Amino acid sequence: MPGVKMLLSKLRDTCPGQLSPFEGLWDYTLSSDIYPGTIFRFPLRTSSIESRLILKATELKTSAIYELMHNYFDEARVSLLFLRKIRSIDFCDHEGSGNKWSVFREQPLDEDVKMPFSGNVICSISKNTNFSPSSVCKDKWRVVMKALDVVPDHTNGSLTRQMKSMQCGLAALLSSTIDNNTSEIASSKLIKPRLFNILPLPINSDLPVHIHATFSLSGDRQSISIDEYGAKCHASLNRYLLQSPLPELYLQFLEEIGKDVGEDVYKYWPQEKSPDESVSQLLCASFWNKVPQSSQQLFPRSQLIEGCFKRQAAELLTISDAVFDILPGIESKILLPLLMSLDVPLVRKVPVEVAKHLKELSNVKTLSGSRLRNLFKSKQSGSCLKKQMNGSPSTFEVLVRLLIPEDGNLEDLDGCYILPLADGNIGQLTWHDRGESKASNYYYLAGQKHLELFKFASRHLVNSKFVKRLVPVFDKGNFNLEKLRLCHVKKLLVLRSQVPIPDPEVDRWLIEFWQFWNEDVDSSLPSSNVDSFAFKIFKAKCNGEYTYASPIEFHKFTAVIAPSISEHQQICEIIPDLYVFDPKFMPQTLAGRESSFNKAVSFLRLIRALKVLASQDGMSNFINSHLASSHIKVTLLDCLFQSSSLYDTI
Repeated sequence: MPGVKMLLSKLRDTCPGQLSPFEGLWDYTLSSDIYPGTIFRFPLRTSSIESRLILKATELKTSAIYELMHNYFDEARVSLLFLRKIRSIDFCDHEGSGNKWSVFREQPLDEDVKMPFSGNVICSISKNTNFSPSSVCKDKWRVVMKALDVVPDHTNGSLTRQMKSMQCGLAALLSSTIDNNTSEIASSKLIKPRLFNILPLPINSDLPVHIHATFSLSGDRQSISIDEYGAKCHASLNRYLLQSPLPELYLQFLEEIGKDVGEDVYKYWPQEKSPDESVSQLLCASFWNKVPQSSQQLFPRSQLIEGCFKRQAAELLTISDAVFDILPGIESKILLPLLMSLDVPLVRKVPVEVAKHLKELSNVKTLSGSRLRNLFKSKQSGSCLKKQMNGSPSTFEVLVRLLIPEDGNLEDLDGCYILPLADGNIGQLTWHDRGESKASNYYYLAGQKHLELFKFASRHLVNSKFVKRLVPVFDKGNFNLEKLRLCHVKKLLVLRSQVPIPDPEVDRWLIEFWQFWNEDVDSSLPSSNVDSFAFKIFKAKCNGEYTYASPIEFHKFTAVIAPSISEHQQICEIIPDLYVFDPKFMPQTLAGRESSFNKAVSFLRLIRALKVLASQDGMSNFINSHLASSHIKVTLLDCLFQSSSLYDTI
């Protein structure tokens, strides 16, 4: 009803019957001179009543009116989104049958249409019928509206000059809470996102948001013209709205809503392909064209703890700053803690359709193998990988799979901190051309048994359980990584502390060491020669006392290898200052060559030792002094004749 006092009072005096049905409804009384609202009256007439108001022969029944108004309820639920001065829409009948509903906007928009608006709008909805109790629902919307001050010349003309204002807006449903899930509100569904011109139009937006603009409409408000078949000024204006202010506002809208909902913002991005020649196709095409150059912070940075954005505003990134993680879900989840610890501006959980559009853009940074290889060339990356592998061993497997270049150009791995060392640290992989001097920091693949044996050198060892993922690197032969062999042992033993005094633990280690050596030894290779080793890895007995000695000392000392024949052993026991080396603590090849004095090389070693020991007294005096037994003398002579090569020489 008009809100002008003079007209309302005049109508009451001249046509009191027109106002009397409203008595008691929506706070209206017949004595009111001003009513702050609009009341629509639908007078019902049966077919027996002759009236010029009845245009069709079909009787308009009360049930049909109820059906129309209940159908309109779904549309009324969103009709207040872009209305500036109307706060509620209600329906009820005069007879009080219980059929009624109400849509009320709790937070009104700014009534100044020239001022921009952006904020949350809550609509309270109540509904009841004869068949269901009253139920209440609250829809929380994010709405943005903007007045357009300037319209390009080629779009206006007489049409836009007649318009009081030009504006555009968007609305997205954030949440909907219903007090009774069995109610009619719960069973009804919100209408699909629509195009609006203040009020909803019968045109789907084909987007996850409602789109409002001061479109130029057809006469029946059923369509808008966007091509050459429509009126030129109408189509030009509509195309301008869809291709310029609306996409720009859409980007701004996503930035604002992203701060509140975090990664849920992708629900409001254009995703499904728009129908050909549809209104939304123009908007979407322009939207994606503007994304690469946009300075809007559109992309929620991933959080290590899911949902933490609900306790604080989400951190948003521009497209130029973001690194998009489009890996498969399980791999993305495994690498997330590692990448977050490296402060990578990561964006995850991007829907497939959105990711498809992003990958087509030129300036988008994705979590590619090349980017990861560059990232892991810093010491910090090695420290972070070490920490993550302690809690999630699968991190290494996923990471290396992504790091290995698909084109086989492994040289790009040079400098990457990705070698999991036995001491828990991460080693740096370095490249060298074949024939060049190898890197000083060299690493060796070793099995669990050998890792325990060379635990003191664990910072140079890589557990062979990782070899499956490192096979391409290992096979290339250009990196500072190879399988542990005997030729590498000398480098490892440098790191072992020397213990000259016999110790049971050292004995056990030496026995395991020589088992390893003798299992892998190849006498045809130089690596089996320990003569130059200065490490105390031999064990000897001298004058009844045990000691450790190096291979170099073995060749310098007055020494022999303990013979396997008991008579020969007796000789060794009675010769003073003679070092008798235990064959269990030396290479089998060496111990086997000198297993008794019957062998020339062993007998010569004994004679050389006796010569040194008897240097002051003379050989004859020394033997007479220490080898008085004729049995011993006969044994020595027997050894001389048994050592055939020496006998032939004599």
